[in-house]
Amino acid sequence: MSCKIYHYFNSLCCVFVLADWWKFDNHRINLQNDAIGQVIYSIFFVSEGTDMQLREVDVTKGIELIYSSSSRPEGWTGFLAHFSKMTDCGYPSIYGHDIITNCNLGFVCERFDPSFQKSYGEYYAALNPWVPGMHTAPKGAVLLAEQLASQSSVMHSEFYADWLLEQEDIASGAAVVLHRDSTRFLAFCCNLRLRDREHIQTDLQFAMQVFSPHLRNAFSAQRHVRMSAANTILDAFQASDPSAGLIVLSVDGRVLRCNSIAEKWFREGVLAEDKVGKLKFDDAKAARALRGVLRQDTFMTEFVSRPIGLRVQKRGFPFVMFLHPVTRSDATFDLGWRDDTKSPRVVVVLRDVRADINVKLDAAVSLYELTLAERRLAIELCHGSTLSDIAEKLGVSQNTVRNQLSSVFQKTGTARQSELVLLLMKIGLH
Repeated sequence: MSCKIYHYFNSLCCVFVLADWWKFDNHRINLQNDAIGQVIYSIFFVSEGTDMQLREVDVTKGIELIYSSSSRPEGWTGFLAHFSKMTDCGYPSIYGHDIITNCNLGFVCERFDPSFQKSYGEYYAALNPWVPGMHTAPKGAVLLAEQLASQSSVMHSEFYADWLLEQEDIASGAAVVLHRDSTRFLAFCCNLRLRDREHIQTDLQFAMQVFSPHLRNAFSAQRHVRMSAANTILDAFQASDPSAGLIVLSVDGRVLRCNSIAEKWFREGVLAEDKVGKLKFDDAKAARALRGVLRQDTFMTEFVSRPIGLRVQKRGFPFVMFLHPVTRSDATFDLGWRDDTKSPRVVVVLRDVRADINVKLDAAVSLYELTLAERRLAIELCHGSTLSDIAEKLGVSQNTVRNQLSSVFQKTGTARQSELVLLLMKIGLH
């Protein structure tokens, strides 16, 4: 396709992409069933003399792969493989980049050497000479590599000498910014070998213009799906533990969803949020545990939650808390474009142990052959009572209580009151 034809019809094509000229039925395009579609198809997709022809079946399959990626993380790889096959000589990729720290947030690509993919994320992303141009490039506009950085600056860079040239002389191509905010951007790129630039770069730019609106839509839709994911997670935990208070938190600690029990505790002031909607605890240990889970860099595939005693609003020790991180199947699923205010990160499970603590803990302490006095002491500790409170309530001296506690420690294999309480709660509540 000649450069003149492309520029003449570029604006017209963008209108057709965004309007109803392309008929969608489950993301399938039907260009040849109406007169205008036949004209577009004949001009753009099978024009004589072009080095890269876009066939309707290829465009349809590419768009299907894009939209299916919202539910199948491997779809991005599938789309890039399809696009690479369409271009025959392109090296396509989708990646996220942090503008503030100048580091890669995720990198999915096709045709690049696997060992170089890893080194890009670890080191060479910060040296990419096209990245500064992406900071200011208009969103949605497909720009040639030479518009983002001069050929001379690329050829004289460490990135070119040690990363690009070591694979192929892929120092040209095109790119489009799909999304950008104040700290990061998400881009769709396709590198070309220098020897292929003259006869295919303009066609490549057009092909990327065809797919980029759909990539933008798919990533936007993916971000909106986060809230429905929180609903699904909450429902699953509710089914397995209907008597607990459940709170689904985002990556940055905001409350996404909670069940009716947790809502009641929020209304009563037992639980609280800060000004931006993040769950907050007065209990230092609980707050520290929650921060630890939220700050983990990777999503664990398995996690066995340990019980955490939780003091709330000077009510002693009425809650036991479990933190269950939400797993993710693919670290590159959102390519660094995770919306921290909507992405489920952890489920906080809270149980009010006052209601039936005596029955359940009695069963728990019986495992350790505690005396009646030792049982009373253990249960009072689980209620949050201090040793002096217990001594006064039971009408004995504090020395007697301390001796009983030492015996309980020995029988249960614990050394601290908090360790003892957590052990008994874990056994009694499971």
